Amino acid sequence: MHPEMRPGHDEVDLLQLVVSFADMTWDASVRRQLLLEKLGELLSASAGLWAWGKGRPDTDWPTTIASLQFGLNRSQLALFQQFSLSDKSRQEFQRPLMTHFNQHDGILCAVRSDLVDEAHWNAANWIYNTVHSIGMNSWLHSVRYDCKDTWSSVVLFRDIGVSEFGDREKSVMRRALAGIQWLWAPRVTAETVTPSGHLTGRQRTVMWMLLSGLPRKQIAQQLSITEDTVDNHVKAIFSYFQVESSMELAALFLRSQ
Repeated sequence: MHPEMRPGHDEVDLLQLVVSFADMTWDASVRRQLLLEKLGELLSASAGLWAWGKGRPDTDWPTTIASLQFGLNRSQLALFQQFSLSDKSRQEFQRPLMTHFNQHDGILCAVRSDLVDEAHWNAANWIYNTVHSIGMNSWLHSVRYDCKDTWSSVVLFRDIGVSEFGDREKSVMRRALAGIQWLWAPRVTAETVTPSGHLTGRQRTVMWMLLSGLPRKQIAQQLSITEDTVDNHVKAIFSYFQVESSMELAALFLRSQ
């Protein structure tokens, strides 16, 4: 084997992580949670978040369907979600992030310095203020696209005062997203179905959450809206697709595959 092709310590550690709890549980969400936390330990992260969803910031509005996290309290998580859902984030953070997308493996991986140079960062721009408001300074953002608009993502953070993520962490995360299927988006997703282009962005978000099996109360909590508002969105979705229940909506999407 060529010396450059031999697995390094990080790759061995990744393999050991997978093997260590491969037989512990068949529950995919438990495996993802364990893996996320262990990746955080391996890469010296203070907090982290895994999510999957639909949409691309360069052509559509990315919608998170389900997520797991460690190290973030409810207030910090709410601030991060507000940041992710804002139009300013889409225009000035998510779209520039796509320039780091690798068409060959369907993965993008970037750290803070890839997106915001030192001059702009030290000028305390709005991204700086947002990240510091949750007590963090450095982040590692990685996304995998399994098809044109279905993605899974891992975001890791480091506390203020801790050294920045760098090339080593990007390399490890890219390998993890490329090779560990537990980090990928679920395979049973609706890729082709009656166009939902006439639904609002928030209605599409509620629709994908419904299809992922989330109850309306949890949808309301995650989106910081009332259950009555969720009900109104659901009524609009059912009317658009001419169905009368979440089961009929799911059946429609599954038939379209």
